[in-house]
Amino acid sequence: MAFFKNQSNKKGFFLGIAVMMGYMVYSILKPQFIERAVSEYKGIDFWAREEIKAEKNISVGLQLLSPDFHIDTLYASMIGPKSSHHFNIDKSSEDFVWLTGYAVEIVNKQDSIGEQGKFMCHNNLNCNIKKYYNQLGLPERSKKVNGRLITLSQGQTSLEFPAGFGLPIPSNHLLSMDGQVLNQSNKKPDFHIQHKVNLSYTKSDDPSFDAIKPLFTKNLSVLVQTSNMRTDEDVLLCLPAQSTSEFNSKNQEGDSFSGHWIIEPGSSEYKYNVTEMLNLPFSTTVHFAGAHLHPFAESLELRDLTLDVTLITLYAINSTNEAELTKIDVLSSEEGIELEKDHQYELVCSVNNTTDVNQEMMAVMLLYMYDEEFDGLVKDE
Repeated sequence: MAFFKNQSNKKGFFLGIAVMMGYMVYSILKPQFIERAVSEYKGIDFWAREEIKAEKNISVGLQLLSPDFHIDTLYASMIGPKSSHHFNIDKSSEDFVWLTGYAVEIVNKQDSIGEQGKFMCHNNLNCNIKKYYNQLGLPERSKKVNGRLITLSQGQTSLEFPAGFGLPIPSNHLLSMDGQVLNQSNKKPDFHIQHKVNLSYTKSDDPSFDAIKPLFTKNLSVLVQTSNMRTDEDVLLCLPAQSTSEFNSKNQEGDSFSGHWIIEPGSSEYKYNVTEMLNLPFSTTVHFAGAHLHPFAESLELRDLTLDVTLITLYAINSTNEAELTKIDVLSSEEGIELEKDHQYELVCSVNNTTDVNQEMMAVMLLYMYDEEFDGLVKDE
């Protein structure tokens, strides 16, 4: 018995060593494993990548092209083909860049599908929020913000910060990008489309680098008390992190709240106090605001309840022929809109369901605000 026990202990010892060595190798190569695993889509491993350069060979951006998405049937929001991709702006550099613009175009090799923007569901740019703020020298910040940096969707397919502002991105940080398409109108489809994404940035070798002011982002979502909500994983991916954490939340009375809800035919208004979601680390100014909305949304407002004033109103234009958002307003301001840390804030979403059946709705406002804390760190270097 002692012999078998000793043999068993030896096997366990060597098995443990093998597991530890395997984990060490995996930890070293983890980014490559992740990139290959999550980017694979119908046999295509990676999104095509091309660096964009300006005069004097200065790098000013990246262009990424997704794998083909085959549209062969109707796809509602969050249901269509999708792909994810992990990448660095420059994995060999420890400097950061200023991200100044982000745009998505739906492209295909055919000319027979008509207006291609209607097939846009969303495109998200995400970071590992803990590592992101550790690299920027603000480790405590990761507790107050989420990892969603940008969301573009039908009606708002591009973002350009006002002159002199940018979002700091560590060059070697492993970013992730999610792209998804939809088809709500073409009943007999058979074509392939792609996301073509352009990231614009300013690197440290650009003469304007030192004059740019830093932004940080907060994503706010209207949450609606409801018992008729979707809780599947695809919907969670569409929501900002703060809303996702509260997606199945209940208050003390046991009422459930959702960031993805059903609207009945006719006009309605939905309000939600977002003060806790906003969780400002300091008083600041908003310099860019966009929105992620679904068809039949008419507007999304940010109100200062303390002052009883509307600070930002983003209007949406709906197609008259089908369920499609053709345009969503953005706010872009060098001067900025003031937000006070100790004020109360509310989101108000106005909708008008012009059909005779229930529709799905989401309402997210994406705020980009001046980051005085990071600006101080940069100037002290």
